[in-house]
Amino acid sequence: MPGQSSSTRKVYQAGTFCTLYFCFFVLFSFQSHAQRVKIDSLKKILPTLEDNVRVDCLNLLSLVYSYLDTDTAEAYQQKAYTEASRIR
Repeated sequence: MPGQSSSTRKVYQAGTFCTLYFCFFVLFSFQSHAQRVKIDSLKKILPTLEDNVRVDCLNLLSLVYSYLDTDTAEAYQQKAYTEASRIR
């Protein structure tokens, strides 16, 4: 920004950073909530599913958890693999 002092530029950059950080925080919060709703829905229907559909549900749970908790994602992936091997 031509004609502005160094301190004015720093304040502008800090304000821009804070705005971007706030937007990221808000968007991440909504995404996290949406993922939790999806997890709850998948866990609710999982006991009623069988065979390939159950494996697909376990894979979806693994995918959704991969953004939140990699250990849990890996556990669901292992369950999906085990069940898929069993129904072959």
